[in-house]
Amino acid sequence: MSHLKRPGIWLGVLAVALAMSGSAYAASKITGAQIKDGTITGRDIKNHSLSASKLSSLSSLRGPAGPSGPAGPAGPAGPAGPSAVGASTPVNSAQVPFTDYAAAATANCPAGQRVLSGGGVSISPYGMVASEANTSRTGWVVIGGTPDYTLVGQYVQAYAICAPANAAVAASVGAKAHNTAKDRAQITRIVARVNALARQGQ
Repeated sequence: MSHLKRPGIWLGVLAVALAMSGSAYAASKITGAQIKDGTITGRDIKNHSLSASKLSSLSSLRGPAGPSGPAGPAGPAGPAGPSAVGASTPVNSAQVPFTDYAAAATANCPAGQRVLSGGGVSISPYGMVASEANTSRTGWVVIGGTPDYTLVGQYVQAYAICAPANAAVAASVGAKAHNTAKDRAQITRIVARVNALARQGQ
């Protein structure tokens, strides 16, 4: 036991004890305020020791966007649009007798409607010489011709199929506003042409 009485041994033991007690003191007193920003890295943190709630921001942990996924299945078919056929209105003109070599009849659509199609008859030797929508597309015009307008029982008659002006039909696209002056001029022009041709043949 004489070696324990040597001063050098006691000094060594004392140094070790102080070193150990100093490490324990330091470990128990280090706080976040004493750690310089950026000095603690991921390798210094124990796995699974931090939860997401302990992190101040997760935006820096977000990776790049992944590729777009495949397209989803097609949706169900939508409801059917408005039908012009279901909303169509047939219109007939009166029977117009011949008072000259040509006679004209017009089947006029109800107010707010446009003509989709039409036709007519001409009870006469020449039959129908014209059948078309009027200029404003508010009716259908039929013109008939005869070499002898004194014959009994001759007449022309028109019919039209009409639909509301806002119906989705090709015939009403770009329809002009109602213009009776242009409509009359259209009929007068065709009738005059038929009368002139009939007189030339007399």
